[in-house]
Parts: sequence; C-alpha cells; structure tokens
Amino acid sequence: MSKSPEITLMNPVFAVANLTDSIDYYCDASGFEFSWKWGTLIVRAAVSAHGYELKLDASGSGPTGKSVVYFQMKGLSCYLSIQDRPDLTSALVQ
Repeated sequence: MSKSPEITLMNPVFAVANLTDSIDYYCDASGFEFSWKWGTLIVRAAVSAHGYELKLDASGSGPTGKSVVYFQMKGLSCYLSIQDRPDLTSALVQ
C-alpha cells in the first residue's frame, strides 16, 4: 500500500466580523492566549493554545462566514506521482 502524505503543520485562518470580540471570545471563553495583531488598522490577529496558533482575519478580503485551514504536508508530491503510475501503485500494494 502506498504511504499517505503526512500533515506536519496546520495554519487555520478564521474570517471574523469583529476582531476585538473574537479575540475576547477565544481568550476569555475558550482558554486561548493572545499572540499578535497586524495592520495599521488592526485587521488580523492570532491566538494560541497548546502550541497551536489560530489566525483571525477581519479584513473582509477573505470569504465571509467561512473559515480556511492551511496545512503543511510531507510526502504529498511523491504520493501524487505514485497515484498517476498504476504500475508503481500495484507494486507498493503487494
């Protein structure tokens, strides 16, 4: 069986309507710690917990009402190249 790609990092970015309220919610109600703010007019910030960072984006440039999660993977290009080669895939399965 071919080896699946390994996720090595997640980088979630949540679109929010109000950055201050969102920071307060995650820090006061959910146990996150404030990490940083960005922008002349503050439109992006991050909170963290247990070594993971959650980015909050109130810029309006992203999708409204939806959140996006970016993640880093190891072995994806190798995995995808094998999927395009049935001869290699069948050899790995045996």
